Amino acid sequence: MAKQRPFDTSGWFIINNYIYDVAMPSLSANAFKVLSCAVRQTLGWADSSSPTGRKESDVISYSQFMTRCGIKSRTTISKAIQENLEAGYLVRRQVGQDPRSGKPIFAYSLNTDFEIDDSSPENELPADSSLKNGLPSSPENRLPSSPESGHTKEKKTNKENMDGGGQSIEKSLELLQAAGVTPSMARKLARTCSPADVAGWVSFARSAKGIKNQPALIVARLKAGESPPPADLPDGDPRRYISGKYADLIQH
Repeated sequence: MAKQRPFDTSGWFIINNYIYDVAMPSLSANAFKVLSCAVRQTLGWADSSSPTGRKESDVISYSQFMTRCGIKSRTTISKAIQENLEAGYLVRRQVGQDPRSGKPIFAYSLNTDFEIDDSSPENELPADSSLKNGLPSSPENRLPSSPESGHTKEKKTNKENMDGGGQSIEKSLELLQAAGVTPSMARKLARTCSPADVAGWVSFARSAKGIKNQPALIVARLKAGESPPPADLPDGDPRRYISGKYADLIQH
C-alpha cells in the first residue's frame, strides 16, 4: 500500500471556514463527525452535471455513516443526524424505501441557504477568523446581519414569556416536545420564541399536507424568527408558504 501524506496540497476541496470556526464548537463531537461525512460525500465529489460543479446530495445509509464516522451505535448516529437537521446544517429527503426492511432511504444535502445572525454575541466569530478579516468585503462574502441582535431579541422574548408567570414557556416546551423536537432544542426555543409563534408553527406542521420532517421544519422556521402562516389555509397546501431553503422539507 502506497504511503499517503494527508496534509499535502493534493486531494483537497474548498470548504468555508465557518464549519470549523462556528459549526464545530456548536455541535456535539458525534454530530460534527456526521456533518463532516456529509460534507465529504457532497462537496468532496466533483459533479459536472451540477451547477456548482460539486455533488449536491448523496444517499448515505446508517451503516455508511457508522463506518465513515467510526461510530458503532445506530442510536448515536440517529441522534447526531437529528442534531444537524435541527441546527439547520443538513437537509434530508426520502428517495425510496428498502424492499427488505421497509425502512425509508434518505438522501442528505448541505443546507446551502443556511444563514446565521453574526450580530448575536453567542454567534460572534473568532477575532482571527478569515470569515471576518480574511475575506474581501464584497456582498457575497458578508454574513447576513439582523437589525435586532439575537441577545436583545432573546431578552425581549424572555420578558414577554415570563409575564405569564412562566406558564407560556412551559406550554411552548410541551408543544415542541410533543411535536418531536429534542428536549434541549425545545427548551431553547421555548425561552427565545413567542408562544404564539411556537403554537402556530407546531399547528402548521401537524396539519399541512406533505411535511416530511415536522421537527426540522418547526425548528428551522422558529430559529429564523418567521411568523407562522394563517391558521386557516385556503387549500391546505404548504408549498405556497414553504419555499426556498425549506422546500426540501415538503413531499412534492
